[in-house]
Amino acid sequence: MKKKILIVVICLLIAVAVLAACSSEKKNLSSNEFQPTSLKGEIGAFSAVSPKDNFVTLTVPEFSWTAASNAETYTLEIASSDEFDAEDKTYFKKTGITTTAFKIGAALKTKNKTYYWRVTAVNSNNTKLFSDEVQSFYYQANLQEEVPIDIAYADEWKVHDVGSKATVAIDKHNFFGTGKDSLTVKFDEEDTNQGPGFEESDGWIVVTHSRESEFYGVDAFYFNFYYAGNDSEIYFRVVDEDNEYWNAPIKLANNAKQTIIIRFDEFTLRTKGGTPIQNQVFDYNYIKSFELVFEKSFGDGIAYFSDLRAINYAKYSHLFISTFDFNDYKDALTNENYNFGVTVPEDGTSLTYSFSGSANDLNDKGIQGYGFVKMNVNKLLAPGDALELDLVLTNPQNFKSGNVLIRIVEEDGDRWAFTQPVATIPESGKLVIPYTAFMLSEFKGDGFRQFYYIKALQLGVNKVYSGGAVTVSNLHIVTMEEEIENLYVGSVSPEGVIEDFSSYKNSLDLYYVWQMSSSNKDEEMNIDTENALGTKNTAGKFGYKTDMGEAIYGVRFEAVEGFNGIEIQAKDASNEGATAKLTVTLYAETGEAYSYVIEALSTEWHSYKIAFADMALAEGYFGSAEVLASDNIIGFSISLQYYFYSNILGAKVANPKYIANNYVFVDNIRFVIVDETVVTELTDKILPTAGNKKLALVSNFDEDDAESLAWDTTSTAPYADVSLTDATASGSGQALSMSYKTKMDAVSYFTNVKIDSSVDANGISFLMKGDQYSAIAYVNLFINQNGTYQCRVELNGISSDWTQYKIGFDAFTDANGGSFHMEKEYVPYINKISVAVKSFGGNYNVSSVLLDDLYLDGTITTTTNTATAYGA
Repeated sequence: MKKKILIVVICLLIAVAVLAACSSEKKNLSSNEFQPTSLKGEIGAFSAVSPKDNFVTLTVPEFSWTAASNAETYTLEIASSDEFDAEDKTYFKKTGITTTAFKIGAALKTKNKTYYWRVTAVNSNNTKLFSDEVQSFYYQANLQEEVPIDIAYADEWKVHDVGSKATVAIDKHNFFGTGKDSLTVKFDEEDTNQGPGFEESDGWIVVTHSRESEFYGVDAFYFNFYYAGNDSEIYFRVVDEDNEYWNAPIKLANNAKQTIIIRFDEFTLRTKGGTPIQNQVFDYNYIKSFELVFEKSFGDGIAYFSDLRAINYAKYSHLFISTFDFNDYKDALTNENYNFGVTVPEDGTSLTYSFSGSANDLNDKGIQGYGFVKMNVNKLLAPGDALELDLVLTNPQNFKSGNVLIRIVEEDGDRWAFTQPVATIPESGKLVIPYTAFMLSEFKGDGFRQFYYIKALQLGVNKVYSGGAVTVSNLHIVTMEEEIENLYVGSVSPEGVIEDFSSYKNSLDLYYVWQMSSSNKDEEMNIDTENALGTKNTAGKFGYKTDMGEAIYGVRFEAVEGFNGIEIQAKDASNEGATAKLTVTLYAETGEAYSYVIEALSTEWHSYKIAFADMALAEGYFGSAEVLASDNIIGFSISLQYYFYSNILGAKVANPKYIANNYVFVDNIRFVIVDETVVTELTDKILPTAGNKKLALVSNFDEDDAESLAWDTTSTAPYADVSLTDATASGSGQALSMSYKTKMDAVSYFTNVKIDSSVDANGISFLMKGDQYSAIAYVNLFINQNGTYQCRVELNGISSDWTQYKIGFDAFTDANGGSFHMEKEYVPYINKISVAVKSFGGNYNVSSVLLDDLYLDGTITTTTNTATAYGA
């Protein structure tokens, strides 16, 4: 019985299935369909129906064609070229179509593009294209002026497993005052040291939001951003249609609510870490995901991210400033330290600030010769990397030893200053000042040079004590590449000299030849005479910050023949226990780069002659050492870096301190011929004298001539002259003559020194002879010990007869009003001795003070302070 019932049920199920199939078949039949059968033989002609050739559409069209007799199925092909290359990323092919119309859905993502299409009819033994030529249509984008991108929910933002940890949340408390929610990314020091087992992931955090979006008619991203915490590099990154990663740095102002606008053309392709590299074109019309990337975040930090949108950059041009119209500020100008007379013409293209040099109600505190005209700007800077302006001086002869100053106050309160000595202003008056030439003058934010949003512009002078005026005109933003011919290109002399830093008339010129990185965030270049090897010499001064990316400085040139090594002279002046690692890199014309690493640079001047044979392929480069010859080298760079580490249970753990203002001095970079790498100390040290170990001779001038004299002056005044005289106290030998002009600024004369640790001194002794104007002399000791300190003793009313001075270190006090005091233990750290001369007497008379027999003296006590007539 059960078997019979089962048979009946099965029969009923079969009957229902047959009826359903028949019904479905009937339902799907329409006028543009046919019943496929196993057809053979020649296929009849057929043609395209839609879209018509050269059709323009805002949506993906439906494709249709007439029926072909004897056709079993159809194949539809669509491509971005009429070659229908299957390797084309937009190639689409659909086989087995049994109708004469087909919709492809969202298969075409790239708009504002011409596409080609064709149909092939197919049966069991033949194929035939439709009779029309290949058809085309233009897929046009619906242009948008602005596209909002919702921050959405916290769980839609994922922290990458590969990097360090972070906590993601949505803040709904209107943090930016725009009525928008904010994404927050928060981490602490423990989080940033928890990468998945390898050091490179520590301090590296990536937060991703996968969201497919189309962008047409827009050319930039806009968002609000805030970051507070330890040093960090933060990038906004997107993944485009072919899975390439494109990123742009967010120019951070720590503890400041920022409006960030990044143009699409500012994004660069990420090529490291195994990320995909496809067409190397930023396909911004179709974005798959958005990311915030935190790098080198070794410590606590929190970021707020809100109001993300794609915009038309031109619509936001009112937020930017490209040319300064001084009419916008003339009614709200303020003065600092001096009441300037300010003039702005009707066209607003210039601003003139005049001064008399005398005291007024703003400088009654005794800070004379210095002041600023200040104006609030509160604008984003237009794209560019430099300020261009024209300078015209009225009565420039009155302040030749002075400086014109320009200060920029950033969004986070950091103040950056550029100093232009009056003596080195070009004849044309035109200056192109790269942002990188501005130095931090007041630290209120993060100490990083952003030059993105500026709150204020300040124009001023210092060391100006006579009447005159400065006119600043045509102040605007420029791009260095467009303004400077042969930018970042140097030359090599026939003797192989790449750089000796002697040819620069203005510190700005250095920035036109040498290119520097920005990843270290404390890069700085300058010309230095005080720390150069020898007194009448110049060296390059290069800065870096500890626990950050490398500070890289490089120059390009044409290759030369005949050398097999490179020499660089260098010394370290890093702070607080840091010891710079210096990497020398040479760049070959064939694309390779080769490096030599000096792991711990000496604090003394050393020559490093490096054989090419001892250089290795730089990280990330591939090739053969055989190409490393001077006739194939077209570039040179140095990189500076130092990381602080702690030893925890035997493990080396990053312990960042982020110490700024570390400097390395470099000179005489040149190609050489060497058999092997050689390191040589260059410094000539001052040693105890052979006759009396308690005395160490600094200078007695008897063996000097104009060329070998180790003294120089910092003054550019025409009356400031370093010379030798035979008018000595003993009547034999030579003395140093230090000229000056009464009632004018003090003229300083100096010598750079290096003192051996065996010198046992309690003070200094010397002979000095004044003039009839009762000159004043300031004797200065410069000590480089965890920073540079200047200790001074003032000598009033110098006698017109030769006088023997013996001055113990207790008499030397901090010249800058600080608490530093000269001690005998600092003697090996004295790196410069100077004497500055001035007089309030006379009537602008040129005169001189003589100096002789300068010793570091251990025969006196630290409290000695005597002046005795010579021979008494």
